[in-house]
Amino acid sequence: MALQPCRRDVILSVFLTCMVSIFLCDGALGDCMPNQQNGNGSLHFLPPDKECCQELECELYHDKPLCISCQAENFCSVAWSKDGSIDYPFNLDDQLILTEEDTVINFSVQTDSQDFTGIYSCTVSNGTYSINKTFHVTLVEDIPYTGAPIEEETANCSKQQVGLGQNATFYCKFCAESKTKELEFSWWKNEGEESEEKKWVLVDNLNISGTTYTSVDVFNPVEKGSTQKLCAGSSLIIQNITTGAYGQYKVVALIPSTNQSSEKYSPSLTPVPGPSDVTLTILVAIFGTFVLVLLVAVLWQAVHLEVKLFIKDRFGDIEEKGQRSHDAFIAYDSSSEEDRAFVLEFIRPKLMQNNYAVYVKDIDTNVGTSLAEEVLEAMEVSLRCIILVSSSFISSRLMGLQVNAAEDQMSEQKMKVIPILFGDVDEKKLKRVEGLSRLMSVLRCIRYKEGKTSKSKFIKRLLLRMPTQSKKGPVKDMLLHPTNDTTLLTPHVDT
Repeated sequence: MALQPCRRDVILSVFLTCMVSIFLCDGALGDCMPNQQNGNGSLHFLPPDKECCQELECELYHDKPLCISCQAENFCSVAWSKDGSIDYPFNLDDQLILTEEDTVINFSVQTDSQDFTGIYSCTVSNGTYSINKTFHVTLVEDIPYTGAPIEEETANCSKQQVGLGQNATFYCKFCAESKTKELEFSWWKNEGEESEEKKWVLVDNLNISGTTYTSVDVFNPVEKGSTQKLCAGSSLIIQNITTGAYGQYKVVALIPSTNQSSEKYSPSLTPVPGPSDVTLTILVAIFGTFVLVLLVAVLWQAVHLEVKLFIKDRFGDIEEKGQRSHDAFIAYDSSSEEDRAFVLEFIRPKLMQNNYAVYVKDIDTNVGTSLAEEVLEAMEVSLRCIILVSSSFISSRLMGLQVNAAEDQMSEQKMKVIPILFGDVDEKKLKRVEGLSRLMSVLRCIRYKEGKTSKSKFIKRLLLRMPTQSKKGPVKDMLLHPTNDTTLLTPHVDT
């Protein structure tokens, strides 16, 4: 029975290998010196490099590198055969390349030819002995690529800012596997207005005075052993940019045999901002910052008292009264109807609504006691002394007594003084009042003018200067010496 062609080729190859081995081991070559003398001097094959075929059955692909290896140690000669022929390179000139002291064959396949397939055998000898290795190489036809070109990201395929008279270059790249070499590129420019539909015109058909366009297609070959994709790209070189050259561009990559195409819209040319543009941008930024700061300042002016009160009430340290029964003593001129009404009808009720115990001499003074003694005793048991400084208070009889007592308490750090400048006060006359002018010079005062000062803001400023304490509901009237008599006392007239 006739042998099958493949088996016949293998038998023939083995026969030729044996003949080559006999020839290489003949006495005429017995005195050859091994090229590599390592280890114990025995002749043996080395593992193939990772780029080479790792098995004896090897598949060869078009445009993909392949090598078969008979690398060995302690040898002096190598002989190759293919399908029974020992006439290297087996009619495959320039497509089979021997390297590594002729122990490795590299395939450089440029066409889908079956001439590369077959049985490749190598015989390696050290002059005395020989070893053999046989490879079966088959050609695998590539699966045709039917998709559209795939865009690869590149740095120059995007928006660019370029000045007038300068040059610019766009470069965009696409990959299409086996169809990459067929790629055809065309460059287009949008000539439509921003508000209109895009109007794409081939750059070859543009007539922009002073500007020239040149397109160059580039095929990127893949080196042997490389894992890079097979890609091609196109450059658009724009020389002497004028106003008409600014705008959006696109590149179209087409595979003619399959009519598949892809487009890239990113490339665009915009002018470099001039000095006036930069100045305008800086001015706009400064103005915007100024407006923002102004808005923040106005907003803070509107809410800062509420914010401070919230922080004080929520996080402020609570002042322990100790032996002091009152939060505040109010010093004012009770002979002035305006001053008296402001204290009794506004300040005192507001403070009591905020849980503060307040001493007011027109209400809290006990009948039958000395007014001066009562005032001094009230100040000694209060955490704050609120002084309502008005034109009438400056000339009142008890002004000196109350101011001196407050100054003494403050110097001993037993009390804090809160001056309120009420109404129109002659500042020259105020400076001549020794004790009061001294207090006003070292303390921050709260101003109030009827009809000009917001009462809500005034009371918030006053509350900020009051002691921080826990809330237990509105405080009722509290006397130094409690009695059952709640009758409003007749006001003391200071003369």
